[in-house]
Amino acid sequence: MRRLAFLAAALSLAAAADGLASVQFIEHAVSKDAPSARSVFAADVDSDGDIDLLSASEGDDTIAWYESDGSSPPVFTERIISTNADAASCVFAADLDGDGDVDVLSTSVVDDKVAWYESDGRTPPSFTERVITSTADGAVSVFAIDVNGDGATDIVTAAGSDNEVAWHENDGGSPPVFIERIISTEAELVSSIFATDVDGDSDIDVLSASWLDDKIAWYENLGGDPPGFVERVISTSADAATAVFATDLDSDGDTDVLSASFLDNRIAWYENQGNPQPTFLERTISTTAELAESVFAADVDGDGHVDVLSASLLDDTIAWYENDGSSPPGFIERIIRDDVDLPEWVVAADMDGDGDTDVVSAARVDTEVAWYENVGPDVIFSDGFESGDTSAWSSTVP
Repeated sequence: MRRLAFLAAALSLAAAADGLASVQFIEHAVSKDAPSARSVFAADVDSDGDIDLLSASEGDDTIAWYESDGSSPPVFTERIISTNADAASCVFAADLDGDGDVDVLSTSVVDDKVAWYESDGRTPPSFTERVITSTADGAVSVFAIDVNGDGATDIVTAAGSDNEVAWHENDGGSPPVFIERIISTEAELVSSIFATDVDGDSDIDVLSASWLDDKIAWYENLGGDPPGFVERVISTSADAATAVFATDLDSDGDTDVLSASFLDNRIAWYENQGNPQPTFLERTISTTAELAESVFAADVDGDGHVDVLSASLLDDTIAWYENDGSSPPGFIERIIRDDVDLPEWVVAADMDGDGDTDVVSAARVDTEVAWYENVGPDVIFSDGFESGDTSAWSSTVP
């Protein structure tokens, strides 16, 4: 009995000790036929209550979605939306026409195109392509949100070859027409955009990561109809910046910023200091994400703190960084997989409806879209034995 009590106490201490308990993941392939997969997005495309996936694959110019059957774990059926996105680079989903179903957006590099695909709302839905612009030179990133607060979903885009960040105002028609409005032409080889309320004034600001100038910037929405924007530089030391994301990482009520940068192998976050026009304190999460390509944030381990995820090309790694909940938080690197051949993108969502956060990736050489099922914590003892293996413990404890 005393031996059992000792083991129970040891297990409790091990689980509580920092760095000794980590979420475990099981990999599930969604598709192995997405050549040069560049982007992946998670959304309930067919409005049946479970999470489907979308991908943009550069090698076959394809935008596809993968219908979840809702089982546990789910099985996915590939459905093609378009094969006309020349060097497809990014995919996103939102209700663009206000009819209650989920539409799809894409960017493609060679044809300079931003397009949306109108869902007909059927089961399964079919999609009608509608071109927003074909002059976004080297279109690489797209995001959908109500920028001007009129109740209609607008579109934010990044065009790398002309250093342009723009938004496209939804006129509210059926189907909507989009009016292009330039935010900046000084994001040199812009690679990623994001949009949220950065300064807490209840309107939508825009963020960018740009490669040639190593810059992470945000563009303050000044209000007006249509709103104007002014650039605010967060950092110029993200060497070949590839991705930007924003969320409240330190749980202080304001919006912090994350970046991935390619040439310095770095995942960083920028702590919002909370002043009316925010200033940011740069903090490094990792410098070992070799050729870092993508960054995302979600509560992976269900402890109420926002964790960080990354995809990095050279080391073939999908990783997450556990937020320790301190102030400011520290982050502990946890490897999900280190054999994903050139992973380009990472997101997180509850793919199997079990209430925890799963991870999804797109990989260029693997031609693969995959998800990683969160199966909960596995206690790791300080001597390297996993929970359930008591062989390291003496049977002669008095």
